[in-house]
Amino acid sequence: HIHEESFGLVADGAVEFRRVARECVRDGVDNMKINISGDEFVSHARAEITTLEDDELQAFVSVAHGYGKLVAAHARSSLSVKMAVRHKVDCIYHCDFADAEALDMLESVKDTSFVGPAFGLVHNCAVEGERYGFSKELAESMQLTRKLHATCATYHEIRKRGIRVVIGGDYGFTITPMGQNARDIGHFVKYFGYSPADDLRCATKVGASLMGHAGELGVIREGAKKKKK
Repeated sequence: HIHEESFGLVADGAVEFRRVARECVRDGVDNMKINISGDEFVSHARAEITTLEDDELQAFVSVAHGYGKLVAAHARSSLSVKMAVRHKVDCIYHCDFADAEALDMLESVKDTSFVGPAFGLVHNCAVEGERYGFSKELAESMQLTRKLHATCATYHEIRKRGIRVVIGGDYGFTITPMGQNARDIGHFVKYFGYSPADDLRCATKVGASLMGHAGELGVIREGAKKKKK
């Protein structure tokens, strides 16, 4: 009998969240991601719904950090962003609907945490969806255009606050095929107001810091070269 698991694990309650976190550790996972909020692609829990309880997130992060693992989170709702900050999530993805308090909290941890919009999926659905058979009517009915505007407004604020933002995320779907990842660099300038220089820092220096290679990767200096394995 072959036991098949989906790419994601489902848990309910703090005890189960500890269990699945330990299962990930035993299986050699280095980066552990948890969904704190819903999304427009989830019929019963849209983006502004916070799907986790505080004790569930605390249990998951406690196990992960106890074993030295990095924790990333899907957090679109304002409450989910605040929970992620309180529990010291290393990389908080999306943050589309972060309110002023959530932005203040993100700014308070800008030297220890990272944020990633993972903007490609929202952009391609709302702006270029018809190229992939995803109609404008469908994007509107799923409120993806509204989400795109919310994301842009949020990241203008995040940029002004000097919060570290990473490029990329949510590629590998039919509507966001692999190979488009670098388009995010242009999106940061066009939609979030970054200068080309600051944009490139997000794609190089900031990403290197998140991966634990600050000063080694994403640098321009005489003699810099690819690190040998």
